[in-house]
Amino acid sequence: ADSAIAFCRRHNDVLASIVARHPDRLGGLAALPMQSPRAAADELARAVNELGLWGACIGTEFGTRLDAPELDPFYRRCVELDVPLCLHPAPAGIDGPVAFPAVDRYDLDLLIGFATQETIAVGTLIYGGVLDRHPDLDVWISHGGGAIAFMLGRFTEAAHKRPWSNDTLRAPGAFEARLKRLWFDNHVHSAASLALLMAPLRRIDLAA
Repeated sequence: ADSAIAFCRRHNDVLASIVARHPDRLGGLAALPMQSPRAAADELARAVNELGLWGACIGTEFGTRLDAPELDPFYRRCVELDVPLCLHPAPAGIDGPVAFPAVDRYDLDLLIGFATQETIAVGTLIYGGVLDRHPDLDVWISHGGGAIAFMLGRFTEAAHKRPWSNDTLRAPGAFEARLKRLWFDNHVHSAASLALLMAPLRRIDLAA
């Protein structure tokens, strides 16, 4: 954590200096030492209040699950500062063993691995109640949320039927309503993929 704190402070200082030279063209998202959620919340406050950065961008996997209770104070700080939190994955195995060795060729760790991490992030935030505990939290997930547009039906059905779900998630339209709370970029490389992602966000019934 100590190394991460020092690195992120230096990173954010340099980033802010670059943004300051081109304020009409650039905005910055802070790097945060997620090894320590308390330190991450403090660095976010410094980056926003003192450096003028717009929010933060963190990984999808950093040793603590996104729905872990110890992250709730960090999420509250995001809400208090009224800034977005971007989630962007890293190559598989960057912090440990590669879970699926089959993705070590052809950039599959990026093509499939990133989409997998992003889709897991969507499910964890919704199924894990993060959006319910923090109704004003703005989370942006990269690359259109991974495979969530294609897998929406399966995720919705799981919310309705799986034993770990609850009455709140089982209500008709509950999963979709929480999905619409999330932000996604349009970096999906395909007009068809973007249309599929936009469909539920526009309240279109994909089963029709």
